[in-house]
Amino acid sequence: MCQEVKVDQGHKLLLVKKGNLVELSCQHYTETNYAMYWYQQKEGKGLQLMVYSTDASSGDMEDSFKTWTFNRPHLLNSTLSVAAADIEHSAVYFCAETAFSPRCNVDPVTCLGYFC
Repeated sequence: MCQEVKVDQGHKLLLVKKGNLVELSCQHYTETNYAMYWYQQKEGKGLQLMVYSTDASSGDMEDSFKTWTFNRPHLLNSTLSVAAADIEHSAVYFCAETAFSPRCNVDPVTCLGYFC
């Protein structure tokens, strides 16, 4: 069974001049939830996993997003940044979190924004 949790992203809309730094932030409020995800969704496409993190300071960035930098200084928040914005970065970005537990019988990706 899943239970709703709160996840906040820093920007609802962000317009950045080409070549400038882009920094996206995410925060959640449940210290028992460890896994944090960032997704990108381009117009007309499905969600693409960018990075998955199971604890503070680490994350596994997908190969197609290696120009991005992931930072998770604390278990409850993270940032995702790219040094020089370009048209290819135009997309919707989603942050999600979930508990990572062997007792959870729900796939964490299916349970976005919830914990088990």
